[in-house]
Amino acid sequence: MQRLLAALLLAPASAMAQNLIVNGDFDTGFDGWEFPDSTPTWSPLDADGSTESGSAHGVNLATGRACVLRQCVALPRSGRQVLSVWAYTPPGQGLGNLVLTYTARRHSPDCAGGSFSSGGIYLPGVGDWAYHALSIPVGEDPPEPDTTVDVRLCVDPARQLGFGGHFDRVRLVPDVIFRDGVD
Repeated sequence: MQRLLAALLLAPASAMAQNLIVNGDFDTGFDGWEFPDSTPTWSPLDADGSTESGSAHGVNLATGRACVLRQCVALPRSGRQVLSVWAYTPPGQGLGNLVLTYTARRHSPDCAGGSFSSGGIYLPGVGDWAYHALSIPVGEDPPEPDTTVDVRLCVDPARQLGFGGHFDRVRLVPDVIFRDGVD
């Protein structure tokens, strides 16, 4: 109950907007997602505690960052977008990070080519689910044709191979709070 209340307080208006991410709750396994560097496993562990849903569990067995999930999302509207995710890192693993990254592109229906905006955040959340969000600026109104966002969920093991964690409730919605671009 506390997690639900925290989520509603952190993103009240954006929470009601249409999510552009396909299957961001992982209700149906990984439909709509690609596996660029490593294949995640579906887990019944869910950020909302639902028995009807689950999460994506990513583990990195390599020495560098491995992106376990990727989705290319078309942006039908301009203005800032909010990209968010709930993340959980099981305790006792040592050093490592879960990572959310994005690359926004114009004239790129397949998320290839040059970008006009990119970024990412580390997702701390050891021992409990934590909500994380970042803002993506998309200024043209309407957006240029084939404006897309390449969303990636990654595992960065730092020094320990086998580091992993869970991703759930991935969202890409309009930022209705800062839609005018004034922060």
